[in-house]
Amino acid sequence: MTSKNQFGGPFGSSTNKVEELKEVLKGRKDPSKTSQTETAENNNSQELDSLKKQIEELQNKLTNAGEELKKEKHEKLRVMADFDNARKRLTREQEESMRYGNEKLIKEFLPIFDSLEMTILHSKERDISETNPILEGLDLILKQVQDLLIKFGVSIIEGYGKPFDPHTQEAIGKVENPEVAPGHVALVHRKGYLLFDRVIRPALVSVAETLH
Repeated sequence: MTSKNQFGGPFGSSTNKVEELKEVLKGRKDPSKTSQTETAENNNSQELDSLKKQIEELQNKLTNAGEELKKEKHEKLRVMADFDNARKRLTREQEESMRYGNEKLIKEFLPIFDSLEMTILHSKERDISETNPILEGLDLILKQVQDLLIKFGVSIIEGYGKPFDPHTQEAIGKVENPEVAPGHVALVHRKGYLLFDRVIRPALVSVAETLH
């Protein structure tokens, strides 16, 4: 006679079903809870993956924003440097224009000044009288002109007895002069002038040579 399963019902005689039932009855396993737990874990995993992607995207955007900021800062510094250089160049040009703006006029005037000096010198050599109103008047004019040139930054290039300087003097010959050392200026044929630190006319000189 075939024995019947004392439980009957849907579990039949399957050993796995019996064991599962035992677990359920003992409260060790809840099929519905197991399914819910797996679903929750899957959802958490998906949410975690999505969050990771969002974080990566934010990090990329932050990196790109930082690079753009660096580029903008570099461009701003470059523009500021260009502006500062342009400002300095303009200031320098304005200063040079004010400082040397009269150079052409002064150069044109120097031959007239030379003639005035030579006229006074030759007149004094011929007139041995102690007083001469005309010469006194010319001397006064010469002094006024000299003061005016000094006011505008003009100065004489020192020459006689000093070492020859090719930057400010032009040698037109050599002479023997026992009072001047060789290589030094022995004669000044025409005065030279500076406008501040710029040579506007070199001095014409003769240089002392070694005596034989």
